[in-house]
Amino acid sequence: MRDTFVSFIAEPTVVDPCASSPCGPNARCNDGICTCLPEYQGDPYVGCRPECVLNTDCLQNRACIRNKCVDPCPGTCGINAECLIYNHVPMCSCPNGMVGNAFVQCNIVEGRIFFQPLSHISRLLITYFTHSYWTIFPVMSKYVYI
Repeated sequence: MRDTFVSFIAEPTVVDPCASSPCGPNARCNDGICTCLPEYQGDPYVGCRPECVLNTDCLQNRACIRNKCVDPCPGTCGINAECLIYNHVPMCSCPNGMVGNAFVQCNIVEGRIFFQPLSHISRLLITYFTHSYWTIFPVMSKYVYI
């Protein structure tokens, strides 16, 4: 007589180490190891988050754009304009000797330039006479160019 228990071989039980969901939010499990999803960072067992959600998550000279801390200047200012970043915000201005709308184009000043201190007013303007009309531009300077 043959022993039926001797011929029986039990299959080992396969345990999925990811079945218990050991990973935090925005993380995935592979063979029991948690990793943050692409474009996310942090502790994958606690939770992953994007590089930034608010501008304050970035350095002062960066802005949070599409959850990344990036330079906000490229593509912001007009031709010949300068871009400076103040508290995460790009500010465009025409360089010295140029006038115009810094978001469109800065042009070389034609004619005479007079420097006049304007310490008695809080907002400063450039006034420029060109071909029979006056153009007034806000500037970041303590002088008016005429």
